[in-house]
Amino acid sequence: MLFADEASFRQDPTLYQTWARRGTQPLIPTTGQRNTQKVFGAVDIRRPRVFFIQGEEMFNGQSYTAFLNSVAQSYRRQEVFLVHDNAPYHDAPEVREWLGHYEHRFHLVPLPKYSPDLNAVERIWHHVRITATHN
Repeated sequence: MLFADEASFRQDPTLYQTWARRGTQPLIPTTGQRNTQKVFGAVDIRRPRVFFIQGEEMFNGQSYTAFLNSVAQSYRRQEVFLVHDNAPYHDAPEVREWLGHYEHRFHLVPLPKYSPDLNAVERIWHHVRITATHN
């Protein structure tokens, strides 16, 4: 069973937790640009496997099917249950067409609405933000 999700990571640092003298504002050097990296990811909860693919400039049905193709390459002979959230592009025409070719072994299972805490990938995104993009 795979849990899939997508995330956006800003490339400029964000202030999370730090020490500073009382009454002074900590300064974090930045470039002033607001570049964002879009990433699709999935984690297999039965094996220690994680998949990542850098997305396009925006999340849509085309970029999601590219991610599904990369996952399908790793699971060529296995039946896969892919749990994902209810983003609108998960039901896009491109995704439905892709599923028509792979429905014999890929089953897309939506999470209940507003329940990101049930998705295992959210923990990975949190860890990446804490260790890589904050401060």
